[in-house]
Amino acid sequence: MGDPTQRRRRNGSRRADSKMPKVIEPQLATLVNAVPDGENWLHEIKFDGYRILCRIDNGRVSLLTRNAQDWTHHLAAVAQSAKKLDVGQALLDGEVVAFDDKGRHSFQLLQNALKHTGSPDLVYYAFDLLFLDGRDLLATRLLERKEL
Repeated sequence: MGDPTQRRRRNGSRRADSKMPKVIEPQLATLVNAVPDGENWLHEIKFDGYRILCRIDNGRVSLLTRNAQDWTHHLAAVAQSAKKLDVGQALLDGEVVAFDDKGRHSFQLLQNALKHTGSPDLVYYAFDLLFLDGRDLLATRLLERKEL
């Protein structure tokens, strides 16, 4: 029978008593030469930013790079915004981006913002929800995770 926290539901998510992982290696973009056949796929915009996992654990927010380095202190405004989300526990996969005055994302502005507090506003784009309030969502369909 195994551990009941590991049993999967029909939609692929684990039971609502799973333990949230400390970190998960994010899925990286894959360069392809053509779009897939059929209609059962989606795409996301590739920004010039930093890939960041946002871990929320009962009011405590950690912002982690894809190499598990804690950048919460570099991205304090993003962390403060994440604290306002109506969740007890969550693990989001996203990207932090800076925009110029014309609305274009700029890696140079992002690097400058990280060096000098008070620089342009940073935006966190959440691409995926990997864990939510006791539910491991890794095996859940991507569109269902996005709806959550």
